[in-house]
Amino acid sequence: MLKDRARIYNSNLKNLFFNITVITILVISFALLIIPIIYIKWNFFDVMDLSLYSILIFIPLFIIAILGTNSIFKNDTKRYKKLTYFYIALLFIYIMSLLFVVWESNDYIKYLSKWYGYYSTHNLKDALYGIIDVSNYTPAYNYFLILMAKLGFTDLYGIKLITFLFSLLLAFIITKIISSINKTNFNYLIFVSILLLPMVLIEYTAWGQCDAIYTSFALLAFYFAINKKSKLCFMFLGISFAFKLQFLFIVPILFVMLIIKDENGDRYLKWKDIWIVPVMYCINLIPAISGRSILDLLTVYINQSTEDNRLAGNCANICQIYMLLGLDNSSIKNVLMISHLALTMIMLFIILFLVFKRYKKYGLTKNDLVFYGMVFAFTMVFFMPKMLDRFFYIALMLSIINVCVNKNKINMLISVFMNFAVYLSVCHSYDLFFNQNVTRTFAIIVNTITLVFIILAIVKNERNKNLKIEEYVND
Repeated sequence: MLKDRARIYNSNLKNLFFNITVITILVISFALLIIPIIYIKWNFFDVMDLSLYSILIFIPLFIIAILGTNSIFKNDTKRYKKLTYFYIALLFIYIMSLLFVVWESNDYIKYLSKWYGYYSTHNLKDALYGIIDVSNYTPAYNYFLILMAKLGFTDLYGIKLITFLFSLLLAFIITKIISSINKTNFNYLIFVSILLLPMVLIEYTAWGQCDAIYTSFALLAFYFAINKKSKLCFMFLGISFAFKLQFLFIVPILFVMLIIKDENGDRYLKWKDIWIVPVMYCINLIPAISGRSILDLLTVYINQSTEDNRLAGNCANICQIYMLLGLDNSSIKNVLMISHLALTMIMLFIILFLVFKRYKKYGLTKNDLVFYGMVFAFTMVFFMPKMLDRFFYIALMLSIINVCVNKNKINMLISVFMNFAVYLSVCHSYDLFFNQNVTRTFAIIVNTITLVFIILAIVKNERNKNLKIEEYVND
């Protein structure tokens, strides 16, 4: 008895000393990183802005470090090895965020800095009223820009901070979905790994875009859907809709969940709750009205779709082939655009038909939903015209979830190739490593291979389902 108490006491004491050591190391690392930054910068206000930014991103990472340490220390036998990776990952995220915070993306130079500048120089009422005139985004994202501007942040730091915080939220939601499906504890190693994915890392360190925002709410809708919380699902889907039209990439799998039940015959979602989606979108418009025509606010997405007249942006999809062939400015461009819209609808209909035919009777598991959610999202971006590399964001995140809940080699290859293709698209857009046409061609080839692996995975799932049905019938 005394030996057991002594062992517990020693273990608790060891945990305490370990936590103190971790906190000390993190604080010292923070100080060592801040001191050079302060002395490197010449302008006093740049020093203050960068110092404040570094503190604001350090605080959530510090909290994550403490929570992750306690979780890993309690639940893992290989704790020290995992903790080493965990701390290195957090330190890398912190350093990269500081190194690239001053990097200005094309979108920042052309659009975001101008919007932010307007909000900084106008009072709150005029800033809200001018959203539609100044920005081509819906009001929801602009509210965050206005908030940062009124808090006194320099434009670049304010924009990057928004993306950084929502990237943390995105990683949390993805990890929560994985732990919910696998019925395991929250995995902090998965959490930091998501933040290290190339697309995610580039988003919050360099681009400062809002993909992490609409994707967070879209995946939160998916999380509540698989947990049969219909109202919450449609509420967060409406919030995602309020930020970006790309929320549509999660809609097909939610539509499936409205019709097909789970393996126990219970409904995932209810038709009567769909009204929540447009209501949430309309709520996001209220602060921006201020005498503004409601029609101006409701037609933002229509105006967005007509601004860029290219057949395809820097996206590794099938429409890039026409760009390589020089057909983007030809007389048949509109025909190609309409044809690919029709092709996308046909592909979605085929997948929906296969899913309904196969699973209507026996139901869809959460694992099935993750896989087919990824398939729908990838298919839409791969075949649709006027896509950008960032539009694969939801598909990429679902591919990570799919790897973690449906563990096999094909799913791993799907995620690796999809992530690599998007990374190559980013390289193409900034003319890195190779000639743009070479990078673009390579990216298309890689994503075509991704499509082949997805088809193989569907075939494999069908075979496994047939075996399960035969077992069910025999029993």
